[in-house]
Amino acid sequence: MGDEWPDRGPTLSLHCPATEAEEKIFAELTDHWLPAPPASSEFGTADQDRVSVTADPLFAFGLLKTFLSSHKALGDTVATRLTTLQGKLETAAKEGRTPDPAIAPEQEALRRLRVLVDGMGDGTAPGDSAKLDTLVEQLKEIGVGPRSTTRAVIFSERIRTLKWLSRTVPARLGFKADEDGSFKAVRLLHGGLGDQEQLKILEAFGLADNQVRLLFTGDVASEGVNLHRQCHQLIHYDIPWSLIRIEQRNGRIDRYGQEHQPEFRALVLTSSHPGAKDDRTVAEKLILREEEAHKLNGTAEAETGCYRAEEEERRLIRELVKGGTVEDFLDDAAESGDSELFDLFGQVDTVTEHELPARAELVSLFDGNTAEFVDTALDEVFGDQAASLIDLSRKNEGSGSYLSLSPAMAPDLLHRLKALPPSYLKEQGVAKRMLVTFDRALAQRKLDEARKSSTSLWPEVSFLTDLHPVVEWLTDKVLVEFGHQEAPVITSPHVDGPVFLVQGIYSNALGRPTVVRWMAVTGLDGSAGSPGVVPMADALRDAKVDPRLARTGGPRDLDRLQSLVPAAVSVARDHLEAGKEEWAAQLSEPLAAYREHVSGWKQDTLEGGATGRRERQVEETADELARLLDQLETTGRPLLRVLAVLDRPGDPASAAAGTGGPPTPESTPSDDQAENN
Repeated sequence: MGDEWPDRGPTLSLHCPATEAEEKIFAELTDHWLPAPPASSEFGTADQDRVSVTADPLFAFGLLKTFLSSHKALGDTVATRLTTLQGKLETAAKEGRTPDPAIAPEQEALRRLRVLVDGMGDGTAPGDSAKLDTLVEQLKEIGVGPRSTTRAVIFSERIRTLKWLSRTVPARLGFKADEDGSFKAVRLLHGGLGDQEQLKILEAFGLADNQVRLLFTGDVASEGVNLHRQCHQLIHYDIPWSLIRIEQRNGRIDRYGQEHQPEFRALVLTSSHPGAKDDRTVAEKLILREEEAHKLNGTAEAETGCYRAEEEERRLIRELVKGGTVEDFLDDAAESGDSELFDLFGQVDTVTEHELPARAELVSLFDGNTAEFVDTALDEVFGDQAASLIDLSRKNEGSGSYLSLSPAMAPDLLHRLKALPPSYLKEQGVAKRMLVTFDRALAQRKLDEARKSSTSLWPEVSFLTDLHPVVEWLTDKVLVEFGHQEAPVITSPHVDGPVFLVQGIYSNALGRPTVVRWMAVTGLDGSAGSPGVVPMADALRDAKVDPRLARTGGPRDLDRLQSLVPAAVSVARDHLEAGKEEWAAQLSEPLAAYREHVSGWKQDTLEGGATGRRERQVEETADELARLLDQLETTGRPLLRVLAVLDRPGDPASAAAGTGGPPTPESTPSDDQAENN
């Protein structure tokens, strides 16, 4: 996509050797909380009888993960755990029970950790935290500072870490604090904030002239949030133990509309203590694997078979508790948890170049020209009253032009506009005044201006496409010009006789179309040989039906055209039925292949030892998929609709009487009547 989405750069793993104080914490965690298991071959693990001070190995890994975020986050976790354990002791005393003997050694170990954490600095000076020092160095290197417009987003999983960084980092970069201690250059985003406050922070970070330079954010911003408008620098202060979450974070600046190559950095805290589990144990390996997955598979899910970040991390920690490694987890991912569903659905959207279906030819009276359609539709619906009815006007700007209208004067349009982003509707005051254009150059210029604006996130002039609510509104306004049992008759001197334009639709048991054919039935009056069917697009081209078609006389004989409708429907149905077997085979082949895939998956899973609840889940899933596949098969007779009739003009005098020119509504059978004729 060129300049609108440059290829992402590599993720730089920046090793941060632990400070002396941090090494003491690593030693405490390694020796007392996460000792190497018996029979370990790791260097420095001669004492094979060591056991963890906690009976909860998941908490031990959680403690490690918290420390790898920051010592501040570790301090909060230690305090919370001590409170929890003390509560258990008090409850046991009240109930007259002997407290769990495992509590006392864990409390002692927690108190040692608290002393170590309290002995560390607050980060205001170099040497207090290895990762903090590296973060400051990297931000300076990429140009973040008081006299620079460069921006960066810094991710962390822990709110305590984010708050600490947002207070400490700006001053070390030279930003001046306000009287209340806050920094105009900094925004802090996390899940504890309200929706409106989060929205304001994101808007400020996306405005070009805003003073914000640093966004410290939690994973609340890792999915569905755009941070790429003014930023292409992302730093993982701590690293999630989830490929999905890493991928989601990176996607905040690696997305369409990014004008610079996205750059990623990950701070990797390292320890020299024998057997220590530092960021190289898990986090760095996941960073590298995510990068490989992005290049090869496109998604993290393809690596693990997991579709939820929380589930992925839970399984990884479970593997680590067993004494496994990240490599073990990734290698065995296909055999655990969601892997059965991954086997079932993992290749659903895998389509090779040779399997791509042929592109259908779009049938359009305007040859895909949205501007011509809108002009014609406005004239058809409003005539010369558009200015007074919707306050429509045309304006020029430079070499481009745009339309201005007031949706508030058309309640049905105003209702449709609710499909657009609320922030756009509110910021641009769209209800009162909406500006739209068909000029790509003008639309791009307005978009570029918005990206550089200090007050706006949205262009004041929007580009109008076929999918825009305004175009859909006009389409429906034109359609209601014809009654339920009416279709237009279009006269053209370029046809020899009546041509019935018919749409044929086969559907499945769910009511979804499976085959749609646009047909033109000719020769019903003997003017072009025997009756036949040609593609509708060819018939419209041959008849030169487009906005430039000259006004001619009205239809020659409406009664005669009406009498030919049943025959036209019959010819169209016969044409569809003649090709039904071929279409059915094309549709059934992939369904049959997937039905076989489901059957094989069910057999392999059950033979693999699934029992009890898991066996029932497999059976129910396979049965439900079998029912769904049956419902996807084409069924029943086709629905046939006469959309319009082309005919030669009649007596020129009819034009003076008002029957020539624009399509003439004429009564045709309803859908049900047409199908049963």
